[in-house]
Amino acid sequence: MSPQEVEGVLRLLAVAYDRDLTKNPDLVRLWLEVLAPYDGRAVRAAALHHIALSPYWPRLSDLLAPLAEADLPSEDEAWAEVLAEVHRVGLYGAPQFRTPIVAETVRRLGWHTICASEAPDVVRGQFRAFYELARQRARTHAVVQPLLEHLGPTRLPAGPPMPPPEATPE
Repeated sequence: MSPQEVEGVLRLLAVAYDRDLTKNPDLVRLWLEVLAPYDGRAVRAAALHHIALSPYWPRLSDLLAPLAEADLPSEDEAWAEVLAEVHRVGLYGAPQFRTPIVAETVRRLGWHTICASEAPDVVRGQFRAFYELARQRARTHAVVQPLLEHLGPTRLPAGPPMPPPEATPE
């Protein structure tokens, strides 16, 4: 995202929430740094969506979270895809999934478990739990990875030196 695009999003938000950004230049610098690796049109769309739904100034995470959700199927869509593969290939076939997150969930739960279960409601509940964990990981990765790539290799400060261990009597 270019600095002009970030500033455009900030101006849009400032008008919508009646804010004077000249009073807080650190906010502008922070937003420029954090939003740099993301797609400008997607962030602007997320800002407009936030304006439509919330009376409060957004946190950066409020704008980045929708970017992570864009390509993830809902739990219902994912389960429908799994059931379609059960009917298509059966227990001994090799299922094919459109997204890695569905494939990961099926792998963790077990294809045999899904296909051979006599309690489909129980398996669906297990799938839901596994899928939600996979979605959380995927959302975190989708938001954090571009920022880490933008920042490049960084090191945390070393911190204070550790005190020497105390001598123990023998």
